[in-house]
Amino acid sequence: QYTLEYEEFLNFSEDSGLGNKYTKTIYADHEGNIWVGTYGTGLVQFQDNSFTFYSHAEGKYSNNVSAITVNESEKWFGVENGLIKIDLASKQKWEFFSKKNGFTDDKVTTLFQQDTNTLFIGTNSRGVYKLDISKSNFKKVDLNDDQLCNSINSITGDAKVVWIATKGGIFKIDKVARSTVHFTTESGLTHNNINQVIMGENNLVWVATHSNYISNINQEGDVENIQIYDGSELINVSGIAEDNKGTIWISTLGNGVFVLKNKVVSKYTVAQGLKSNYCYSIVQDGSGNIWTGHRLGLSRIKTATNEINVFDKNEGVLGDCNFTASFTDTDGFTWFGTTLGVAKFDPHKDIKNITPPIINITSFKLNDKELDYTRDTILPYDNYRLRIDFVGITFKSNTNILFQYKLEGYDAEWSDKTNSPFAQYGKLNEGEYTFLLRAFNNDGVSNQSPFSIKIVIAAPLWKRPWFIILCIALVLYSFYLWLKFRERNHRQFELQLQKALNAKTREVVAQKEEIEKKNKDITDSIRYAKRIQDAILPDLSALKKIVPESFIFFQPRDIVSGDFYWFKKYGDLLILVCADATGHGVPGAFMSMIGSTLLKDIVSRKGIDSPAFSLALLDEEIKILLKQTEGEHHQTQDGVDVIICEVNLKTHFVRIASTKRPVIIAKDNELLTLKKENTETQQYETKDIQLKKGDTIYMFTDGYPDQFGGDAGKKIKISSIKTILSDINTLPMAKQEMIIENHFNKWKGGFEQIDDVLFIGLKL
Repeated sequence: QYTLEYEEFLNFSEDSGLGNKYTKTIYADHEGNIWVGTYGTGLVQFQDNSFTFYSHAEGKYSNNVSAITVNESEKWFGVENGLIKIDLASKQKWEFFSKKNGFTDDKVTTLFQQDTNTLFIGTNSRGVYKLDISKSNFKKVDLNDDQLCNSINSITGDAKVVWIATKGGIFKIDKVARSTVHFTTESGLTHNNINQVIMGENNLVWVATHSNYISNINQEGDVENIQIYDGSELINVSGIAEDNKGTIWISTLGNGVFVLKNKVVSKYTVAQGLKSNYCYSIVQDGSGNIWTGHRLGLSRIKTATNEINVFDKNEGVLGDCNFTASFTDTDGFTWFGTTLGVAKFDPHKDIKNITPPIINITSFKLNDKELDYTRDTILPYDNYRLRIDFVGITFKSNTNILFQYKLEGYDAEWSDKTNSPFAQYGKLNEGEYTFLLRAFNNDGVSNQSPFSIKIVIAAPLWKRPWFIILCIALVLYSFYLWLKFRERNHRQFELQLQKALNAKTREVVAQKEEIEKKNKDITDSIRYAKRIQDAILPDLSALKKIVPESFIFFQPRDIVSGDFYWFKKYGDLLILVCADATGHGVPGAFMSMIGSTLLKDIVSRKGIDSPAFSLALLDEEIKILLKQTEGEHHQTQDGVDVIICEVNLKTHFVRIASTKRPVIIAKDNELLTLKKENTETQQYETKDIQLKKGDTIYMFTDGYPDQFGGDAGKKIKISSIKTILSDINTLPMAKQEMIIENHFNKWKGGFEQIDDVLFIGLKL
């Protein structure tokens, strides 16, 4: 190796894999690879990879490297049966230390160089040794007689203090204070089997152990435990590292990598791209990225982008990474101890390959028939099976090429990235398709314009435009013929229908005229019946002469009414009747005439001494007249609800008897209600009440309170009548009559009147 003005010259020969020293030509391809043509040994490719691998023939030294430390001049490697020192500048170059030269034949598990002349060496079962490098003198460091305390997993420290992690806790050896402190679970640690210790910022010592916590120890010796996993099972923290931003990275056996940043825990697993969840070592490289070792490979986490890269046999990593066997030297090189030697990563050579792979189609088949993909493929109508085989050509990490494809006209999205070198589709119908293909190199760089193949499958006869137009024309012409045929039949049907309609019209007109004639006859008969009913009812003016302050609001539902009133004066006595016969219209009118006639007869008889007696006789005679005697089946329920009021016009003594109807009396501006009789016992009672001048008697049939109307379509009800009467009972009777009538008609509004209405008011 020679150096001349910052340019480095390297000599490659048979020892470097050149084949022989006789070369004929040299060529640099588009990816920067160097190709050398030799005499007799073929073509040689030179790749300046970022990984370098070190090993030696098995025998005296083991290739199973379990500990590493490297400085500017020396490289130290701990192996299964001793310690290897490599110093190419020295005369001896390689030196092996074991029991023969003052060391031990035990497995070296960890190395820590405290200064240029002091190396601490941890072993699997023989404790810690301190090596004076200049004198090659080994000295055993006394820790504890406990066997677990002599099984060393990790050593770290600075110029003054050394921290030793064992299976029996942590030992702190203070060079200045000449003291040794033993930390265990009694000191606050979560487990005594300590896998690794490191010194971080602010002189905090971070501890990795078999626990769901990581611990740190400050300068005063205080232990802090931080939970990183809240699962029920116990995890095994295999290693720990702190990056240049103060973030703590934690490797585990089976749970991936945890990250502790500002007391917030996150996680990387195979789901994010790790090669495995079993991580045996963890270290930061010279570029600030985090590496973790697995069986048969490595994973790199780029801290700036969170991108994860996997390095395995394709990059030459063939062995299993050993526990905590990783180290980054002052030049930025990162060393990994494996079961098959040492791998060195040079971040200066880790240059992104910006050249995408070259795509080549190796097979293009439709229905298993090979076709020429270089020309546009135009095919007749059929269902086609498509298979395209391809390769991506690159001479840098060509085993990690990924492909992504899309068949426009069939796929909505690009496929997932895959290393499978073919694409196939089961059924392609008519249409235009374009197969697009992209190839990605190991750094994720692909060709900007995807490789494309155009495929056209002709439409079937029935989908071609001229055929569709012809079919539409035939359909339209058929529809036209159908319309003409339907129109002709429709005209014939209309003629037949018109003839039948004319005949029916004549028949309906004749029936209408007959019905109108009969309806006129019936109406005339009903109107004549009304004149008869009006003649039977006493004249209202006669009541005005007897009691000037009185009114009768009478509003039949139909032409004739089932409600009726009757009054007559006998000396100082006024007999006043308010009655509601069963039904309304013609049936009600008949019942009212029967009731009215019977009442006139009963009241005029001698020996009738009370209104109750009159009611009893009326009930009896109606039953006889309507054949409602006991024992007869199918009796009718016809009858008359009656209020009979006897008023002494001189003394204002009032006697009242009623069936089913209440009587309201306004006395001293208060309303009294005489409740209706219980007619179930067939006993009638006369209620006597002494009134005075100015008191008012109100009687009404059920047509008034039962009328539906108002905003909610409900009945007026007796409670509303009482409210009205309490407001108007002091007004003149003519004014009261107008208010009662207006309220009824306003309440009824657009609703149909359901019954005859009779409302009588009498002021003494």
